[in-house]
Amino acid sequence: MPGSLGSVDAEELRAHASDRGCEAALDEAIEIIEQLAVVVERQERTIGQQAATVRDLSGTIARLTQRRPAVSAAVLIEGPTTMSGTSISIDDRTGKAKLAWEDDHGDVTSKPDGALVSWSSNDVAVATIAVDTADPTGDTADITPVAVGTAVITATVTAADGTPLQKPDGTGPFTIPPAEVDVVPGAADQVVLSVAP
Repeated sequence: MPGSLGSVDAEELRAHASDRGCEAALDEAIEIIEQLAVVVERQERTIGQQAATVRDLSGTIARLTQRRPAVSAAVLIEGPTTMSGTSISIDDRTGKAKLAWEDDHGDVTSKPDGALVSWSSNDVAVATIAVDTADPTGDTADITPVAVGTAVITATVTAADGTPLQKPDGTGPFTIPPAEVDVVPGAADQVVLSVAP
């Protein structure tokens, strides 16, 4: 504010300066100080605006990086696709089944906290299934082919107390569609040619 420098009285300074014959120099100094005060005030406003922008950006980043809760899951079986499902060869030692979790936007997300996954095969004479011990989440399982045929692989999700795991939106428990796996014959070990006489 012109004529005022906070605790310094500009008029009093001018009076002292007049006594010493340096009033013009003092006026110039006061003008410079007042201009600097305006610059500082503008910078403070700019810093305040930048701080608000940073807070807004931080909130946006937090929202974007936060995973949405899972609302569905599907059993995926690795291997070639057949008419009825996915195939693994009887010659394979194991195949893989994985549980893929999705949020309400169809994006991949993580398993709900506390969820326990158990795996089963409806025909252990065709294929057995067991949790992959290398995956601590339990979302991956090993399928062992036993005989040519079709087996249905099911993943069941429960809460820690063994009750069905409820969806976060309160619409009921997770129901995961099963997946079929076809155990197919392996490749021939050798080709035998026979020539008719």
